[in-house]
Amino acid sequence: MNGKVFFQQAGKRFFFEDAAAVAAYVKRHCPEELARVIAVADDVAAGRFRFDLRWDMERTTEYVTFDGDIDWLRQPAADPEWVYAFNRMRFWICLGQAYAATGREEYAQVFVRQMTHWISTVKKDDPACAKAWRSIEIGLRLEYWLKAICYFKGSPAVTDEAMALFLQSVAEQAEVIMDLWNDYNLMSNWGMLSNHGLFIAGVMLPASERTRAYIEESARRLNAEIVMQVYRDGTQWEQSPMYHNEVLSCYLDVCLLARRNGIALPDTLWQKTRDMCIADLYAAKPDHNEVSMGDSDEIDVRDMISRGAYIFRDSLLKFGGYGAPDYDTVWELGEEGLAAYADLAAQAPPETDHAFSDSGNFYLRSGWAEDATFLHFHCGTLGAGHGHADQLHIDLFT
Repeated sequence: MNGKVFFQQAGKRFFFEDAAAVAAYVKRHCPEELARVIAVADDVAAGRFRFDLRWDMERTTEYVTFDGDIDWLRQPAADPEWVYAFNRMRFWICLGQAYAATGREEYAQVFVRQMTHWISTVKKDDPACAKAWRSIEIGLRLEYWLKAICYFKGSPAVTDEAMALFLQSVAEQAEVIMDLWNDYNLMSNWGMLSNHGLFIAGVMLPASERTRAYIEESARRLNAEIVMQVYRDGTQWEQSPMYHNEVLSCYLDVCLLARRNGIALPDTLWQKTRDMCIADLYAAKPDHNEVSMGDSDEIDVRDMISRGAYIFRDSLLKFGGYGAPDYDTVWELGEEGLAAYADLAAQAPPETDHAFSDSGNFYLRSGWAEDATFLHFHCGTLGAGHGHADQLHIDLFT
């Protein structure tokens, strides 16, 4: 299948189909963020890598540079987390956004060159490549690869041969996830991150009996996982705001693609995904950052809440999100989403304090202004699955 056929699959809609319109929006409204992403793309083109984007789970400050071919399994220090993050390829989305904003073909050429090199050298059955083939990496890689390819629509660098190789690798990776289902994946965020990638692959790969099976099975698993791992109060049971949001991001992807493509999902999956967004609304500090509890960083969560506001057409979530979509959100929603988001009214929550009794998280604030006093107290479970025990944690923001 060539790129033209892939992007014109009958009846299918992906994350956005209007890169030029979104690029024009971010040039006008998000010039600093765009400049930073283009700088990342330039680094990637030069073989220089570090992980310091908004939701990078394993942040780094020092560059790792490759002269010539990339060694995808190189481990710069004792901690293998760098290898894991490297083989998720979040940076290819930066290449794509830089291409969409500038039209410079070298970004597409770098993407194709790195993609084909990875496929030819990092083999699933090679024990030396095991760090690149963990299920969590595959799930995130499926998301990032399939989002990235959308930016290069129409590029001559994405030849028929490159597209065929890309789709073959995506299918191979989806098969690994399809064959993996056990109690660990039911109870851990690994299962959620893996199976959301399987769902995206099922939607975006050419329609067949097998891709329909990807969609059906991943939806079944994702529903079982969210029922198991998200409390009735909407908190993900690991008791880590950052991992709550990593999981939420996956479910927002699934809900967005399902809504755009008329795919039925269980009611519980829809409801619990919205519940997770509402938990973010009350849990965000007055500066909009998540609390630094349980292996979490200072990260503005309004992009998560804004995506939820659009997907669920929810005025409460619009209040907790951005007034207009930010850089990250607009690439997910596209031009159509911009208009729908603008039409959505914002409604303040009916209360300032909220008790999340099932997870044991209590949030009190003097108001919803950015100069409000905010108190968070945790006295609940220690964190299940991939838990992050932080009992009796207190945050005071004033």
